[in-house]
Amino acid sequence: MNQLIKPTHLNIGDTIGVISPSAPMAGLVKRRAEQGINMLKTLGFNVRIGHNAYKVSKYTAGSALERAADINDFFKDREIKAIFSFIGGNHSNQLLNYLNFDLIRKNPKIIMGYSDVTVLLMAIYSRLHMVTFYGPAIMTQFAEHPKLNSYTKEYFEKTLVKTDPVGNIKPSSKWTDEVLDWFSGEDTKKSRKMRINHGWKWLKGGMFFFINAFKRNAFLA
Repeated sequence: MNQLIKPTHLNIGDTIGVISPSAPMAGLVKRRAEQGINMLKTLGFNVRIGHNAYKVSKYTAGSALERAADINDFFKDREIKAIFSFIGGNHSNQLLNYLNFDLIRKNPKIIMGYSDVTVLLMAIYSRLHMVTFYGPAIMTQFAEHPKLNSYTKEYFEKTLVKTDPVGNIKPSSKWTDEVLDWFSGEDTKKSRKMRINHGWKWLKGGMFFFINAFKRNAFLA
């Protein structure tokens, strides 16, 4: 089995690069994107936006080559300590032929996103055996009104910033699937309605295990 490549944890004051690997929502609702960026700054981080992250080309934020270039550039840039996505979409698979995997292998760092970004996370992990992170995105979680959800903040910091073992992952006390219209600014006028979370719900019985799940060095150097 290939040795696991582990990125270095974040420190307050580090610079995070932000990309749009798929949907052009950052360019379409720039106010919402900036809301999320401001939250990262409030948490103590510097932020740099990818050259193409605000582009709008029909259903994507620029061409596949342009979107991949932002990722390659951030992996090459030694000042960038982590790469977060603005949002997901449907076209991250278009980037796979343009990613410089050799460059990424030589410059391991945190890359995080969810939904469609999973394509990139799994490609990097399967090709390089480098740890990637399925987690909050800028426009969805970090831009929540009026502030970042406490559960999201807790596990973001436990996983990417602090060096103690993450430990047992507890379910959030509340959850929501309410959709507020970003284009009309509805999301700036009220918070989404939360529901009580009654804990984990197993859809099918069975067994699972994590390899070194509770050892910090299994995830970050």
